[in-house]
Amino acid sequence: MIAALVLSSILAMYRCIKGPDWMDRVMTFDLLNNVSIASAVLYAVFSNSEEAVSLILVLAPLSFLSNTFFVFLLERKKDLS
Repeated sequence: MIAALVLSSILAMYRCIKGPDWMDRVMTFDLLNNVSIASAVLYAVFSNSEEAVSLILVLAPLSFLSNTFFVFLLERKKDLS
């Protein structure tokens, strides 16, 4: 499971750097957020850490809000052109 998270992170970083447009970069940013949340979940499960659960409860809404904000900005930019 950890190898899959590392591989998806590496591929997402590559796509984020080489992405042809902003939407690809936003989607890979979302993927990286989800990978970080999944990593925190794995850590919480295997270590019985309550702090990791708190981290998850903060990261998940922030991930949603950041994606919503990016889409809002992209739509606003598209409307202005």
